[in-house]
Amino acid sequence: MTAVLITGVGAVAEEPRTDGDPGPWFDPAAHLGRRGWKYFTPATRYLLAAANEALGRRHDDPPPAGVAAERFGVVTGTQYAIARVHRRMDTVLTGEGVHGISPAEVPGFSMNTPGSQLAISTGARAFSVTLTNPVTAGLEAVQFAVTALRTGRADVVVAAAADQAPEDHGARGEYDAAAAVVLSAGGRASGTAGATRPLATVTGGISRFLPPGPAGDLDPAALDRSAARVAALAP
Repeated sequence: MTAVLITGVGAVAEEPRTDGDPGPWFDPAAHLGRRGWKYFTPATRYLLAAANEALGRRHDDPPPAGVAAERFGVVTGTQYAIARVHRRMDTVLTGEGVHGISPAEVPGFSMNTPGSQLAISTGARAFSVTLTNPVTAGLEAVQFAVTALRTGRADVVVAAAADQAPEDHGARGEYDAAAAVVLSAGGRASGTAGATRPLATVTGGISRFLPPGPAGDLDPAALDRSAARVAALAP
């Protein structure tokens, strides 16, 4: 089985704030430079910032070296990345009509836009896939990336998750965030660590995300606790 290495990680996340905290929590210019992001949705900006950190690059840098574009893929998990865009467009269209929508913001209507912008920025041409799930989209992105690497569809994949929480997020403990990992097959690697000093190796599937029991086998109690946490996320 092809070894899958984790060679880079990056994340940006909103911390719990009080009403008196001044200003926005995320500064696009600090992460993405002064230009090129004005018409991107917040979730797209978060995604680019996290992925660039994982790859050890700046937003205006050339595509990562060491891997052919045709062997470099991107997979993004999300659920609410464009929820606010849809809500605003619905409000404007029903109130003002189509003339209230700027042509520059129309591309943000698509759920694929954040991941597509990441693929464009990094020059990834193997694939650009978006997965949607309110609970496990990020985990599914990692699984998709591992499968793509082990089946030879790519040599390097950025697996990421990004969301802009719904407008009432403060009441439900939900916050804006994005995270990304660079996964590489064998010795072919991009990212902050590189192939010679990987951060970790992916050794299994979903069960490996659960704590093992004393004998190293699956711990039923851990599985029950995990199921309870997932059930608690349901409305």
